[in-house]
Amino acid sequence: MRQWQRVFEHNQQPKCEGERQSYHYTPSQRDGMTFADELVLRRTTCEFIEKMAKVLDLPKLAQISTDNFLHRFYMRQSLVRYDKYLVAAACVLLGSKAEESPKKIGYVAKEYIAVRKVVEKDQVFAIQKHGQVIAGKIISMEGVVLRNLAYELTLLHPYKFINEKVDRVVRLQLLEEREAKTQSGKIKQVAWSFLSDSAYTLACLQLESADLAAGAVYLAGLYENYVPEELCTPSSEPWWMALTTPLHTLQGIAVLVNAALLSWVLALFKISCCFPVCLDAARSLLTAYTAPFIETNVLPAGLAKLAYMFHP
Repeated sequence: MRQWQRVFEHNQQPKCEGERQSYHYTPSQRDGMTFADELVLRRTTCEFIEKMAKVLDLPKLAQISTDNFLHRFYMRQSLVRYDKYLVAAACVLLGSKAEESPKKIGYVAKEYIAVRKVVEKDQVFAIQKHGQVIAGKIISMEGVVLRNLAYELTLLHPYKFINEKVDRVVRLQLLEEREAKTQSGKIKQVAWSFLSDSAYTLACLQLESADLAAGAVYLAGLYENYVPEELCTPSSEPWWMALTTPLHTLQGIAVLVNAALLSWVLALFKISCCFPVCLDAARSLLTAYTAPFIETNVLPAGLAKLAYMFHP
C-alpha cells in the first residue's frame, strides 16, 4: 500500500471535540437549525455574494474576503436572527473596502435590491425598495458586522502562496521550459479552482492560508495525475514534501488532527508535518464537492474520485 494511502486511512478519525463544538454548536444551531441546513444557507448566501460581486464588478479577492467575513459573522450570530442577504450586502461593502476597490453605498444598495429581486422572484419581496432606506440599513448592518469581526478585516489569502508552491513541484519534474510553463499553468488553474469553490464552505476557518494553499496544490497534483505519483524530491522524499510549510504556521493543526495520532504517523513514516497538513487541507477543500453543498452525481469523474477518496 502506498505511503500516502496508509497515512490517509489512519487519519480517518473524527475531529477533536473542540472542533465539533465549534462547528456543530453555532448560534444558528442553538436557535434550532440543523448543521446541514446551516451549510446550505451559507452556500446560498455566498452565491448571493457572488451575484452582487459580479454586477458591482468587484475583483475576485474582494468576493473571497466577503465570503470570509460572512462565515466569521455567522460563527458569532445566528442565521435565524439576522437577514442573510442584508448581512451579505454589508459584507460586500466591507470586502470592497478591504481589498481597496470601494463602492459607493448608493450603488451597492441599488444592486442589492436588483439582485435580491431576482433571487426571491418566487417569494414576497420582503424588503423596502427605496434606495436610501436600504442604504441606511446596509450601513447599520456594516457596523454590526464590524463589531462581530472585532474590526479585523486584514486577510492573508491562500491564493498568494499558490505560485510558489506550484513552482516547487514543477521544478522536481525537470521539464523543458515550455513544457514546465504549460504544466505549471494547469496545476495553478486547478489549485485556484479548488480554493474558489471552497469559499462556500468553512475551510477558511479551519486552517491557515498557507496550509490551504498546500492542500490545493496537493489536490491539483492528484487531479488527472498532473503530478506523477512516483515523483520524488532530490532527497528521495515524496513530491508533496516540496509543499512543506514552516512549523510556526502549523499551530492550527492541533484542532484538526489528534495530537497522539499525528505523532504516531510522523514517527512511523519519518516525515515532517507537511503531509498531515496537506491531507487535512485537502479534506476541508473537498467538502465543497459533497452534500449538502452539491449533488455529487453531477461531478466529473476525476473530481468525484478525489472527493470520494477523502469523503467516502
